[in-house]
Amino acid sequence: MMFWLASAAIAGSLRERGSGIPLSCPTWVDGVAVDVREDGAFDLPAGSPTVLVRCPDRPAHEGVPDDDGTVWVDAIPATEVVVYGEAVAGQRSAAELNRVAGSFGDPVRAMASLPGVARPVTLEGAIALRGAEGHHTAWRIDGVEVPALFHWGLGRSIVDPADVEHVTLVPAPTSAVDGAGLGGHLDVVRRGVEAPGLHGVVGIDPLDAGGTLHVALGEWDLDLGGRYGWLGAVVAGGALGLGAIRGLEASEIGWSYLGYGDGSLRLGRDVGPGRVRFDLLGADDTLRVVEPGEGPDDDLPFDPTRPLARRFVQGVVRWDQPHAHSHIAATFDHASSSLDGAGLLADLPEKGEVSGQSVSAVRRDRWGPVTTSADASIRPVSSASWQDLTAGEQTDQIVRSRAGAGAEVAWKGTGWRLDPGVRVDVFGDPSGVVAVPQPRARLELQPAPRWTARWAVGRDAEPAPDAAVSAVLGDPALGPERAWSTVGGVGYHAPAGASWSLDGWATHFEAIAAERAKVEVVLADPDAGFASLQALPSTTLAVGRSAGVDLTVRARPRGPWFGWASLTLARSFRIVDGASFPADQDEPVSFVAVGGGRAPAKIDVSGRVRVGSGHPHTPLTPVYDAWSDAIDGLPGPTNSARLPPFFQLDVRAERTFVGRRSTTTAYLDVVNVLGIRNPLLATYDATYTRVVPVVWIPIVPVVGVRVAY
Repeated sequence: MMFWLASAAIAGSLRERGSGIPLSCPTWVDGVAVDVREDGAFDLPAGSPTVLVRCPDRPAHEGVPDDDGTVWVDAIPATEVVVYGEAVAGQRSAAELNRVAGSFGDPVRAMASLPGVARPVTLEGAIALRGAEGHHTAWRIDGVEVPALFHWGLGRSIVDPADVEHVTLVPAPTSAVDGAGLGGHLDVVRRGVEAPGLHGVVGIDPLDAGGTLHVALGEWDLDLGGRYGWLGAVVAGGALGLGAIRGLEASEIGWSYLGYGDGSLRLGRDVGPGRVRFDLLGADDTLRVVEPGEGPDDDLPFDPTRPLARRFVQGVVRWDQPHAHSHIAATFDHASSSLDGAGLLADLPEKGEVSGQSVSAVRRDRWGPVTTSADASIRPVSSASWQDLTAGEQTDQIVRSRAGAGAEVAWKGTGWRLDPGVRVDVFGDPSGVVAVPQPRARLELQPAPRWTARWAVGRDAEPAPDAAVSAVLGDPALGPERAWSTVGGVGYHAPAGASWSLDGWATHFEAIAAERAKVEVVLADPDAGFASLQALPSTTLAVGRSAGVDLTVRARPRGPWFGWASLTLARSFRIVDGASFPADQDEPVSFVAVGGGRAPAKIDVSGRVRVGSGHPHTPLTPVYDAWSDAIDGLPGPTNSARLPPFFQLDVRAERTFVGRRSTTTAYLDVVNVLGIRNPLLATYDATYTRVVPVVWIPIVPVVGVRVAY
């Protein structure tokens, strides 16, 4: 009997603190893994055992249960997205984001499923917010702006999902202390070292392999991460292997692939009441295309088999003082990009290469209700066309600079909050020096217990992209881009956990870099049916406008169940040389529905449906070019034609297995499960009489596994 009493077990229970919702999460009791049932119940030995709970959507919990065996887990999500552009702050937990179908378990990539986010019109995978271009969204990691956040093609982010603590998406107008882009900014905050010893995550699937490693070394914390995309290399290797089986030499085989990789290093320690950290981050994306009989040419200063390339490396030294609400960072980065093609990537030059190095510093402080910020950067930009590089001519260089300061005051009362502020940026480039004041204000109201309302207005400014102002491939006289924007909306939280919000927004682009018509007819004879075409400068400052409404309905997560749906009706236009036309990302109708739950055998399933208008494109008509003795395409009115509507269905299933010292998750993620050939770009046949679209991602099944230890 005494032995039975010593080993007796009681009923333990996992519950969410506050709501009391039962949880089923990986749990260890005194270091031994236990099985937690759907109702949160598990066997708990008598005494005072130590219980460790690691829910994927919450901070780790370790402690002793209550007298009745209940273990309370905090409801604060470890990974969330806060969409300040909605009247109801749309928080998305990791349990939702990591399981969004079509995102390959990447919570940052899953943000493309939020309201107001347009589908990318090219291969760069950027997130375009509310009528702005993708490069108008500023990307930040741990508060520091980075040159790129997503890889090309499938658009995986450069931050490993296991490293993400939370994500914030802020559409314009933003806080007055933020020097964000015209569209807003997306902030990713990475996890720190959670416990002493060695911890990490490794993952592998047909797209790539990578992982993270967290080590606590005395007073120092070390975080390493990296990823290598090998799908393209596998495809290219298969092509070479099949060619060899057929008896062909390597030089006789044509192949192509899109490859990517990234890496990060963080080293930090506490110094007094603050923390010092050194960060190193880099990424590389390359498209290789090798035609039969072609290969690298040692006589050329560039590799013609790599028509698309983008890479960057960034180093950061930072000092955070949470007790004083102060943050200081100094950054150096080098980024380069090249393109020899026609419009596959919107942020790259058409033919040539651009590179830049920047040194920047930023400081942010809070003084009671007042928050201030100051930042400065200088960026030399070099550029050269392929013709200049081939001829051995020196690249052209310009120097760009930016210095800004902002202040914002927080006034609060019962049921309301007002945040007025102003930011001033001074931009310097070959066109001169210009100061841009940017007043901003945000108002939040709670007229009734379950109702919320929001309104914001402000002006934003940012430098034009490097390619747009490069001396060879753009126009160095372009000044900063500027825009006024406003947003307002109302939302309601239902007692059952559901919520809805309706938001309206409008933006006036005062000055925005845009492409002009690339050719004009300089000599034409309609009777003879021929013409000669001449290229025009590719970039200029345009004006524009966009407006729309977002309706979002969401069911708050209940255990493994989650879901939301959003409908966006919007238009976006640009005006160049007096002519108005739809912007490249103009999407009049967009609908997204995401949902998931738990199937039998503890398999978590989810799905995503995306329906939207086709992107606009410029039609071409055939014309005979007498100088080149060939049929050429004569552009019609800019973006006056539109591709067919877009429809895509994605599905995902995953199962987590809990071991003694690790958890293993196996998953299947299928993009475009119906195999619909959605057009991405409009191209033409050799006679320019028939559209031959470049289609978007075909059906892509991805089977993978991730192990956390």
